[in-house]
Amino acid sequence: MRAIGDEIAGLVRRPIKNDFAELVNLLKQLTPYTDLRFRKLSSVNRVYFFTSSGSWRKELTITPLHFDSIQIETQRPYELILLREGKTVKTFTISDKETVLAFEDLIDDAMELYKQAMRQLKPIKEKNEEILGKMEQIALPWKLTEAVKEEHSLSLPFSL
Repeated sequence: MRAIGDEIAGLVRRPIKNDFAELVNLLKQLTPYTDLRFRKLSSVNRVYFFTSSGSWRKELTITPLHFDSIQIETQRPYELILLREGKTVKTFTISDKETVLAFEDLIDDAMELYKQAMRQLKPIKEKNEEILGKMEQIALPWKLTEAVKEEHSLSLPFSL
């Protein structure tokens, strides 16, 4: 809609043309916050991961992993990415049982990254919520009209 909304606004029915154009204008003012990355040098340089063999012997393997920084991304905030010299060494989901040992060591750094993300994204989120509220107000009469039509069509044995 950002790319072709103005073009579509010229094609919609006259009763909704102005409202649709205003909605497109407001949509363009929304700030997306996808694919943002937050990275910091880590206070630890090695963590341990454990994995089970899955065999009946229930063997555990503990593997050390060396890195220099950690990163989170807004697309997948439940993942921590460990990097060495800017290249991904390991990505893990913070809720996986195999990552408990590592996450225990990384929680302080992870919390700093999540707080940094919150500080940066909070004003964007508040601005977007204000714009979405305006969009809701513009769309409200049309939503009410549709609701009334639907209510009447449910109560009548024929459609209007």
